Amino acid sequence: MKLIQMSLIAMILVVSACSKDDKAAELDCSLVFCTLDFRSITVDLVNSDGEALTQGSPYFLERTLEGSDKIIEVTNSMEDRFVILDDSHLSILNPEGTNIIVKVFRVGVASNDLINISKYVIGRDCCHISKVSGPDNIKVEN
Repeated sequence: MKLIQMSLIAMILVVSACSKDDKAAELDCSLVFCTLDFRSITVDLVNSDGEALTQGSPYFLERTLEGSDKIIEVTNSMEDRFVILDDSHLSILNPEGTNIIVKVFRVGVASNDLINISKYVIGRDCCHISKVSGPDNIKVEN
């Protein structure tokens, strides 16, 4: 009888410890050792034929959290590859994924023209970010 009682208590403890509602347990990073890798999510700008843009293309990216007007970052580049987010943005991301809106602007003489809006879902673990969804390339017209 004592064995049955002990088994029952052990099962109750195991079941209560494995509750899926306890998100804090999923995010406990206190015992995690991270690598020294610094990861980033990048996107290539390509023309309408899918070819990489030549260096010197005057574009910049603006990134915001979906549903917010707060700009995370603006990146100017004279190259065809842009960083969407990197490991320095861990604190703003949910482990399941956070919706990020990426706007591509062409630098103009009088004003900047919005030429593309893309949506990304970026998640994280205790150490690094990861792309859940979103395009690898953003098409822009030359």
